[in-house]
Amino acid sequence: MSSQSINPISGNSLWSDAWYRLRKNQMATISLIILIFVGVCCFIVPLLGFIKDPNTQNLTNTFQAPCATHWLGTDQVGRDLLARLLLGGQISILVGLVATTLSVIVGVLYGALAGYIGGKTDNLMMRVVDILYGLPFLIVIILFSLLISEHI
Repeated sequence: MSSQSINPISGNSLWSDAWYRLRKNQMATISLIILIFVGVCCFIVPLLGFIKDPNTQNLTNTFQAPCATHWLGTDQVGRDLLARLLLGGQISILVGLVATTLSVIVGVLYGALAGYIGGKTDNLMMRVVDILYGLPFLIVIILFSLLISEHI
């Protein structure tokens, strides 16, 4: 017997393969950097304290040009535009994260239920999904909001 050890070939995990592909795609990498920068700006910069309150009105500073105290200027009622932009960014990012999380949860539960039950119920549930895929997204949202508003 030889004293050579057996070297198994290690495979790549799904995450390492995805990270490798992301690093190879230059535009995706730049987009990720910009997304992280925007997220940090929206959530960290307001905590540092040098950004004004986005709802504070100062009628003497209406339509002020960008300056040292208001980096992007002010609006028609003297509110700081940078502060309002960062607050809007926070809300937009949180809405996107919540919508994605809910979509994943509902999709996984629906798919798991369809797979667990199987048979004709699975086929029926998947045909409902196919019908939803065939409809334009805006119509689905309007119908869904009407359905929810009827029960609230």
